[in-house]
Amino acid sequence: MKYVLIVSLLFVFKVNAVPEDVINDVITIDATLVIGAELAFPNPRNVRPIQSDFELINSVLMSNEVGDRWAVVTVRNNASGSRALQEKHLMGLLGNGERVSPESFTVNLSAKEILSTTVFFGRYKFPLLTIITRE
Repeated sequence: MKYVLIVSLLFVFKVNAVPEDVINDVITIDATLVIGAELAFPNPRNVRPIQSDFELINSVLMSNEVGDRWAVVTVRNNASGSRALQEKHLMGLLGNGERVSPESFTVNLSAKEILSTTVFFGRYKFPLLTIITRE
């Protein structure tokens, strides 16, 4: 009887076990900074996104156990005509002060349109702290 119970329990654990690589790939929402928190990392090379008509309304920072950094960004096109939001319009600030651009993407927005999109910033040891745009 004990043998059947042990084998049954092992079978249940084996069937319900999730492979570690799948667990490490699961994207979760990161804890966010206090609203209005000011970060003042030095930027001696003056690295910043290009100036645009896009206003960052909101961002939700996400990552997984292996260091992939993602963000859902909500932007408004403040121009009177349509514009294409691209990687050069956004920048991420990492926990070590490094500024990084997201991988290549293009999203078209009509005049005054507000849109959310998910962008990938790459794999880094340090977390994304904030997303930067430049109006």
